[in-house]
Formats: sequence, structure tokens, C-alpha cells
Amino acid sequence: MDHWTRWLPGLGTLRRYQGKWHSHDIFAGFVLATMLVPVGIAYAEASGLPGIQGPYATITALLAYALFGPSRILVLGPDSALAAIVSWVLSVHCRVAIPCAP
Repeated sequence: MDHWTRWLPGLGTLRRYQGKWHSHDIFAGFVLATMLVPVGIAYAEASGLPGIQGPYATITALLAYALFGPSRILVLGPDSALAAIVSWVLSVHCRVAIPCAP
């Protein structure tokens, strides 16, 4: 099993999971979902994709990190602090005109 936990640290975390963490993890998951779902939808819409693609991308990234990531307490997802950078990259690479704020 040590070989697998080297490549999939999430398995090691799952083996050491304590039942008393369950209620806190459920609450944290609910809070995380209420923040990430709207932001994911907004990023997808800003990218010109259907809004449903945002949550799918967010959920896939979180599940992948749960298996491959080295930290059990790190939160991943779209971040509004990156919105300006994402907008600039999309406008440069996709040649999309992004209106400036008045």
C-alpha cells in the first residue's frame, strides 16, 4: 500500500480518517459548494461556455486533488482574485473584446 500512497496521498488520508471529522467535513463541503458553484458558473459564462461547465470543472479538480494532492486541508477552486488575469488572457488569446468598466 505504501507504493500507492506515494502516488495517491489521498488514500493515506482516507486510511487515517477519523469519524469525529465527519460533521465538520460535511459543513465545510456545504460552505465550499455555496462559494464555488456560483463562481464556477460565472467563469464558464465569462469564457463563453455554458454555465454548467464551471461546476463540472470545479468538481473534477477537487476530486483529482483529493486523490493526488499532498494536503488534506487545502481548498482549491476558482478564485475571484484571478478574474482580471483570466479576462486579460482570454482577450489576448481569443481576440475577444472585453468592455471596460465606465
